[in-house]
Amino acid sequence: QGVFAVDAELAANSTVTLVYTVSYDPAALGGGYAIDNVAHAAGDLDGDGLTDEPVDSNQVTDVIDQAFGVLIVDTGVGADAGNNDGGDDDATPNDDQLVDAIASGGVVQFLNIITNTGNGDDIFELTVNPGNFPTGTVFTYWDETGSVQLNDTNSFGGVDSGLIASGASSTIMVKASLPAGVAGDDNGNEYQATVTATSAGDP
Repeated sequence: QGVFAVDAELAANSTVTLVYTVSYDPAALGGGYAIDNVAHAAGDLDGDGLTDEPVDSNQVTDVIDQAFGVLIVDTGVGADAGNNDGGDDDATPNDDQLVDAIASGGVVQFLNIITNTGNGDDIFELTVNPGNFPTGTVFTYWDETGSVQLNDTNSFGGVDSGLIASGASSTIMVKASLPAGVAGDDNGNEYQATVTATSAGDP
């Protein structure tokens, strides 16, 4: 397998050059994928009419650059009004994971889907802007079931998603623990917070 060319005769102390290009899909191969190339030259050096054993060049390696990207969205599913189960109570994928009601001092559960849109494995740092949530609200990050709390897997000093493969998605649960005596509807107005996922490979 490879690229071939034949020169019928090469004069002493002369040079022949073979130049070729190869197209590839970086997304299919993935960031960090190494492409190795070795050239082989063979000829009838002793003039006996038979091609001698080939001589190999040094190996040249090209590494595909990793492209980084992330998407974090609401689930758009789970509209069970009045049931704080992490579902999306507007039942619409509109970048707004809605919980319609929560008891005073309760824990609001939001599900978010993180997708690695880059061409290599990556870890995503998680942060939240509390917006107009009441002072004293505590935000924490969990797995999809809400039973395993996420932590710092890469020593970046914050909570992260853990490793997500290129093109893969991971669902996390964000819990907002309201202070005692605070209801979840802000007297009829929405509390709104923004969760952000940031590539650790390309912050």
